Amino acid sequence: MEELDRLYDNCTLCPRLCRVDRRAGQRGFCGQTDSICLAAACLHKGEEPVLTGTRGSGTVFFSGCSLKCEFCQNYQISSLGLGNTISITELSLVFLALEEQGAANINIVSGSHFSPGIIQAIRLARTDGLTVPVVWNTSAYEEADTLNRLAPCVDIFLPDLKTLSRTISKEIFRAENYPEKAMAALELMAGNNGIDYDGGLMKKGMIVRHLVLPGAIESSREVLKYFKENLGDRALLSLMCQFIPIYRKEIPRLENRKLRQEEYEVVLAYLDEMGIEEGFFQEYSDSDAWIPDFNRENPFPPDYAKPVWHWRGGFTGGR
Repeated sequence: MEELDRLYDNCTLCPRLCRVDRRAGQRGFCGQTDSICLAAACLHKGEEPVLTGTRGSGTVFFSGCSLKCEFCQNYQISSLGLGNTISITELSLVFLALEEQGAANINIVSGSHFSPGIIQAIRLARTDGLTVPVVWNTSAYEEADTLNRLAPCVDIFLPDLKTLSRTISKEIFRAENYPEKAMAALELMAGNNGIDYDGGLMKKGMIVRHLVLPGAIESSREVLKYFKENLGDRALLSLMCQFIPIYRKEIPRLENRKLRQEEYEVVLAYLDEMGIEEGFFQEYSDSDAWIPDFNRENPFPPDYAKPVWHWRGGFTGGR
């Protein structure tokens, strides 16, 4: 649709507000033009239980990113741009293939910079029979206008509230305004619609993820306090401990190491202290076996995911 496509002309889809003409081939902070670049789509069993079901969440990994965290585990696609271009029609077929193979939902991972095309692909897929919920899996570094356009197409929001520290945000995201943008985005995403389930699977609502950062435990406390006071009755919390610095050799502000178990236990104690009872938390592990490699047809270990589409060869089982 021409109206949506024009949003690439002077791009303000994310808070970077690059104002480049992506339809003319220019690239902003995300590193992408208006051509949708996709890395992989798979049935992923590593998401929260209410999202995975028995066969997995239909995760769709886009190339490029508006935040590009210094410690990103998907750095091959977020920062290095690994992937291949795909049309809106082809993207809608990826969504449909995921549902056909049993996906509990369509899980859009870091898609803000391609939101005009993604909206069109979701609409097309719905017309052609897509019935499962759509999940918007995001860093929470979002513009209100983008979220308002997405709202009619998205059933479940899955934002990651990384920190409320402007200092940390400036040093590891190069986005000092991350806290205020993320809080405003969370308020929009939460709305007043509550949470609905169907057979144990979430069909509407919001899950707020928080990844505990090594050496920044008080930052986690601030995040949990904010969640309890502002979102606790409208969303679930998902606490994560899988910080593994595999991209940058040195990360300002944070120690270049895995999260320690004793640090995580302190943050788990904050949950009890604040009375946060609804949600999920990861069991502590120092294993990195699950880290994806998007050069492989299945970026994840076989027990974690089943590939459906890959940037090197398209549909893995034919279509």
